[in-house]
Amino acid sequence: MIIIDNVLDHCDNPIEVLKEIKRVLKKNGILYFRQNTYHFWGRFIRIIMEFFLIDKGHPHTFSKNILERTFKQLGFSILYKDSNGYFSTWKWEIKSKRIIDKIKAVLLVNRDKYTLILKKSD
Repeated sequence: MIIIDNVLDHCDNPIEVLKEIKRVLKKNGILYFRQNTYHFWGRFIRIIMEFFLIDKGHPHTFSKNILERTFKQLGFSILYKDSNGYFSTWKWEIKSKRIIDKIKAVLLVNRDKYTLILKKSD
């Protein structure tokens, strides 16, 4: 079993990270994966924020569809998926004392914590 929690958006080359996970994981091995994901508007604003170094350290921004498609292409099957929802994050950020959180809430750059449990198929 491999556990990876909110890591891919910080990596220079997330596909290579996932390929390495697949390489070291035994056949039928389990991958517990959690990542912050964004809807279309959120991804667009996150890219701008990264470009202007507003919230640096996140060279990649993912949607649920992108992640699922990538895992399927790499030979993983999804056993379970769950998410917290964008609204719960928005509520937390709008109440936050940090200005960056309030800005993200006003701009509707709300993340969803997306959890997948995957099995290496081949």
